[in-house]
Amino acid sequence: MKLNLPGNSIHNRIWIIVVLFLISTVAAYLADTSMLRTSLLREKTIQTRQVVETAHAVLAHYSSQEQSGKLSKAEAQHNASEAIRAMRYGDNNYFWINDLGAPFPQMVMHPVQPELEGLLLDGATFNSALQISYGDSNEFIDVAGSKNIFHAFQEVANHSNQGLVRYLWHKQLPDGKISAEKSPKLSFVKKFDAWGWVIGSGIYIDDIDRIIAEQTRQVLMRATFASLLLLMVASAIAYGIRQIESELKNAKIRMQTLIDATSESVLLLGKSGEIKAINFFGAQRFNKKPEELLGIDFFAILPPLLAQSRREASEQVLATGEPLVLRDDRNGTHFENTIYPVFNQKGEATSVAVYAKDVTEAHQTKAIDEIFRHLDSVLLKWQMDSTIVAQIFCDNILPVFNLAGAWIGKAECDGRITVVAKAEMPAQHFLDTADLPQHWNNHESGWPPVSAVIRSGYRQISHIDPSIAVQHAQAALAAGVQSAITLPLLLEKKTWGTLTLYSKNAPLLANSQQRLAGIASRLSVSLESALQQEWLALFNTALTGIEQAVFISDAEHRIIWTNPAFTRICGYSQQDVLEQTPALFQGDMKNTAQLSEIKEMTAGGNAFDGELMFLHQDGHVFPVHAIVTPLVDNDNKISHYISIVEDISRRRTMEMQVRHMAHYDALTDLPNRALFHDRLQQAIISARRNETFGALLFIDLDRFKAINDQYGHAMGDIVLIEVSHRLRGLVRESDTVARLGGDEFTVILQNLHSKQDALLIAEKMNTALMAPIELATTTATIGSSIGIAFFPENNNDPEALLSAADNAMYQAKQAGRNAIRCANEPLAAVDGSNA
Repeated sequence: MKLNLPGNSIHNRIWIIVVLFLISTVAAYLADTSMLRTSLLREKTIQTRQVVETAHAVLAHYSSQEQSGKLSKAEAQHNASEAIRAMRYGDNNYFWINDLGAPFPQMVMHPVQPELEGLLLDGATFNSALQISYGDSNEFIDVAGSKNIFHAFQEVANHSNQGLVRYLWHKQLPDGKISAEKSPKLSFVKKFDAWGWVIGSGIYIDDIDRIIAEQTRQVLMRATFASLLLLMVASAIAYGIRQIESELKNAKIRMQTLIDATSESVLLLGKSGEIKAINFFGAQRFNKKPEELLGIDFFAILPPLLAQSRREASEQVLATGEPLVLRDDRNGTHFENTIYPVFNQKGEATSVAVYAKDVTEAHQTKAIDEIFRHLDSVLLKWQMDSTIVAQIFCDNILPVFNLAGAWIGKAECDGRITVVAKAEMPAQHFLDTADLPQHWNNHESGWPPVSAVIRSGYRQISHIDPSIAVQHAQAALAAGVQSAITLPLLLEKKTWGTLTLYSKNAPLLANSQQRLAGIASRLSVSLESALQQEWLALFNTALTGIEQAVFISDAEHRIIWTNPAFTRICGYSQQDVLEQTPALFQGDMKNTAQLSEIKEMTAGGNAFDGELMFLHQDGHVFPVHAIVTPLVDNDNKISHYISIVEDISRRRTMEMQVRHMAHYDALTDLPNRALFHDRLQQAIISARRNETFGALLFIDLDRFKAINDQYGHAMGDIVLIEVSHRLRGLVRESDTVARLGGDEFTVILQNLHSKQDALLIAEKMNTALMAPIELATTTATIGSSIGIAFFPENNNDPEALLSAADNAMYQAKQAGRNAIRCANEPLAAVDGSNA
């Protein structure tokens, strides 16, 4: 049957199919829903009967234990009700137990509403019974009026021992609470005669309705999905039909656009050679538009000799049905022509497709790659300088582009241009050295573009014509040169020199600028490699003659080279250390931490610059200043390490002497005032941190000025030296004896037990200093006045503590010399005791 609907399009037909499908699906489902609900309710009812029978069996089990005397009746009933309380099935469905008491039963156990247990179930809230079914019958009897549901349970139990009751009851919510409103419920109850109980469980009718609703939703979703899928498929089919129609209409336009997009010449020729189709690029080769060539005999517009060979090739392809590839070279331009047969539906070759590809660039690229492969090979096998590399390039680049000549010039710092290499086609001499530019900073000397390129760093094309008055240009013009291009050669991002190429075909250089610039960049890399080899040779000479010890190790720290100074400084010959690691120079010295630091630093690509101890080949240890530099390869991985080692034994000795002179008294070799202040600060900090006790003694010599005046300063110096020896002999290694200047000395005592310790040492010092001192021709006797300040008791400030000890010393002098005084709080009160 055909539907004649207005606008009866593919889309309308699809919508009719979808609507009919939905209507039939919904009608079938509505017819099935009622049967599904009845079936599901029956299934749930049977399931409820079964679980109540199971719970009833649990009660019977505990009743049998009562009858056998294992449990009392109360224990049996309690255990049974607790066992039933824990039982659940479905979505948290439960069991309850009530008795058969009159006039109203009592609740024995209810797991959801335990507050009902033990209560008389006579409230009006329980009057919600709706229907009753006795025994195994599924016929329900409506309840007249409002009836207590538990009376209904009793009625069913007493009438037929078991049955079904429909009523309204509260529902347990997901959070465990009880709903305020009641929902329709169907319960199965059964009488337990032994204890006069009724046990029951039920299902909520709206749970079944919810299942039906969920199933309905899923069915509708599936139907909707199926309809959408059907619509999508039908739409896709319609879209495909429209696309085919559009493709058929636009096939010719698309084919023309496609063949126009390629840079190859594409033609479709009939059996007689007539042009059926040609792309824009192919027509452009004949200075025509594609539409101007349609229908024209292709072979008629070719040169006679070429036309004959191409006609024969086309006839061969039509006859054999096999493609054919032809190659030719026309004035330095290389072509690859591929001819394919085109078959009709009968499998007959009726036309040919011709693809003429200009492969000049690929041909040149291959030749250029070969030149640079040769240069790389030469650089790897032999130590070549930049001049040889430049000459090899000039000799080989001419035939690649059919050039007339090429030369390479290096820009010297003083403005001169050094011709490194040059090459010309045979029988041409326009590149004689006298005609080439001599200076790049002088426009009037030689070839002006060279100067401009060196200054700017940008390439420049020059057209050679008679108007250029430069001698070099006139010589090139006489040789038939039409244009030249001068390219910068950049080494380390600086213009090292220029490459100048000459051609007798003016468009050639103009059309190849980018490629030639790339070639110049590759040549720069090769020249840089050659220069690096020259530098490496120079570096080898320099490293061989350097005064410092130098050794090179591989990535595993194995030594592979040393210079002569290494043997002189470290004692090892090169053969002694090859394949050894720098750990050899550490011997048994416990220097693991520093070696680990060096390895970690250099492994991260950083240079180590520091001092360490080195083991000489003869066994003595000496300090060195070492610089370890990692070398990174192209993959950013460390390949080698260069280590430069300088013996700093003499410098270290001089530095130690200078440091000693800066901190010690030149006469007595005791710590001077600067070192004394530092040690006093440290002693105060240590005492405060460790909660210990210390003392500062300020000692001034008595009668020392008289010795200087009587015997001279030389004798006074002897006295001061002897005093320093005696004071040092009376203290511990951890204590400090210092000379502040003149005849003033200080002593720092740490970790004392009491003030008496300091007083005892001060007494010994007084006694020791009073002993006669032997001079050159006589003996001298001196004394001392000693002031004592305690820390941290008197003060924690070094200057204040020194001042307190100084004041105490003056009090000792005022007390009559050879006396000892202690500074009391806050600074300097006399303690009244003499040693």
